[in-house]
Amino acid sequence: MRCGVDYHTHFSGQTPIMLVSSISAIVEAWALAAVCIAILLLPPLWLPTAAALFSFLAYRWLRQFVFKPTARHAHGVIKQRVNAWIRALHNPGRWTPPQFQRKTLRVRDGVLLHYFVIPAQTPSSKPAPKRVMLLCCPLGGQGFKVFLPAIHYYQNDNTTFITWDYRGLFSSGMPERGRRIAIPEHAEDAREILRAEGVEVADVVLGHSMGVAVSLELATLYPGKVGSLVLLNGAHGQVFS
Repeated sequence: MRCGVDYHTHFSGQTPIMLVSSISAIVEAWALAAVCIAILLLPPLWLPTAAALFSFLAYRWLRQFVFKPTARHAHGVIKQRVNAWIRALHNPGRWTPPQFQRKTLRVRDGVLLHYFVIPAQTPSSKPAPKRVMLLCCPLGGQGFKVFLPAIHYYQNDNTTFITWDYRGLFSSGMPERGRRIAIPEHAEDAREILRAEGVEVADVVLGHSMGVAVSLELATLYPGKVGSLVLLNGAHGQVFS
């Protein structure tokens, strides 16, 4: 979706502020000059001035070579802990995400979509019915990363996971007209991807953020193609009206 931004700036309202700033800078310079002259003409002020200057230089040295590395080290430790927490969240129990297949599909208006498939893995303990989970990404989300907890939970339940790059984003192509990037178009893309994979009904459609709108639109356009919906952090208001 294209949008225009007006970058014109009106300087007429800023002129008085700029004039006041210039006058303040001149006054501060003259005041500093007057203080320096007073210090040079009054010998009793030499010792306090030297002590203040030495303290200031010592403070600058300590901040540059002592406190700053310590703060940098603390920041590094915090960053490492946060990254470790994120890895633990995405990889509980040192779980390795399954490999996915990258595929392409040219849809109705000629846009080339890139989509991703994690094939179903047959559980070793007991047989489970084969099902498909369609994952609708949030705006700016790509691939399975945001859905890894769900994939980890249902990976061994003979579930196939499918997601895609929305048209105009990441690897997918851009339509000729910007108005062709819209929620109904994303829903139509999802339907064509399911059809290309031979899926008659998506047992679960999981949407996050903008993916909630895509999921609801898909269920509205093709109610017989959606088995169930899981909606995470979507739009507020009367979305079902």
